[in-house]
Amino acid sequence: PERFTWVLEDNFGQISNERTAVDNPDNRQNVNYLSTGPDIMLPLGGRTLIQLSGRYADTYYENTTEDNESVTGSLALIRQLSGITNLSLNGSTTEVEYDDEAFAEYRLDQAFLRWSTVSDRSTFILDAGYNEVSQDDESSDGLVARLEMSRPVATRSRIGLSIGTGFATTGQGFRRDQAITGMGKGVGEKSPR
Repeated sequence: PERFTWVLEDNFGQISNERTAVDNPDNRQNVNYLSTGPDIMLPLGGRTLIQLSGRYADTYYENTTEDNESVTGSLALIRQLSGITNLSLNGSTTEVEYDDEAFAEYRLDQAFLRWSTVSDRSTFILDAGYNEVSQDDESSDGLVARLEMSRPVATRSRIGLSIGTGFATTGQGFRRDQAITGMGKGVGEKSPR
């Protein structure tokens, strides 16, 4: 359990069919995002780890043709600074393929440094780095900058802030939106690495 974990996550919800139109019951569709794969932790001494992760994800839209599948591989070099604080260097690559051939496949690459402090009383996660999306012979790149802070205010309530910029797949964006609105695990509630 400390070295190998198999992760299975499923996010289900609704979004607008036409995102620029008024949001009402006639303009809603179900969305399902399923993600699964291994996390492997390899120790490199007493306080340093390498985390290898792989994910297969399937994103399904009820009414639109944006259904897609993706495969992600990631690597993190993690230094445990204390029992609750980690500093890590992270890299990942994701290949996305749509079911409808009208949409072009693309690749998302990210590299970032993460500071995370996660305890029972508070969560603080800061990411800074670079990402690039490549599609055919074109690419776009930019800054990865994310900040998440939260603190419990009652037994079942938390108050927090989640801001940032960076590219994401449609499924990752859907999962992030659910976490921000409190409908799923937030980044700090799972693995802080």
